[in-house]
Amino acid sequence: MKFLSYFKEIYSSIYSLIVGMLITNKYLFKPIFTVQYPFETLIFKDRFRGIVFNDISDCIVCGMCARICPPGCINLKSEKRSPEETIPLTSDGRKKMLKLTTYIIDISKCMFCGLCTEVCPTKCLKMTKKIKGLISNDYYDRKLLIYDYIALNSKELT
Repeated sequence: MKFLSYFKEIYSSIYSLIVGMLITNKYLFKPIFTVQYPFETLIFKDRFRGIVFNDISDCIVCGMCARICPPGCINLKSEKRSPEETIPLTSDGRKKMLKLTTYIIDISKCMFCGLCTEVCPTKCLKMTKKIKGLISNDYYDRKLLIYDYIALNSKELT
């Protein structure tokens, strides 16, 4: 009986070696696709989803983006405008009844699903093609992956 199991193991080893070599030979003659990052970068498709950008001037502070975000990486705070303040309008003519005081996105938590951009009624949220810190380890501090759009004044990420 031990004699038979010995030959079964030999057969199994030779079979797995042949299967492994066939898989290796399948990819041996295909062209190599290597990108020498950061000297070369990939060309992204039109529907690529990178870092989320918020155009603060069009945000009506509805909070739908923060509610639909699965990991909860959007932190949004607002306050009511005083009666003597003039009510600004967005680019599509909507009234901004609330004043945005805090809009923070923690990119380290973001899963880049794009749900926040889909539900935004004014389309002020957009997925950019920016990938710094996402694919490579460009940042060694998580605090650099927290974007405060009020402080950035909505100009740095475009």
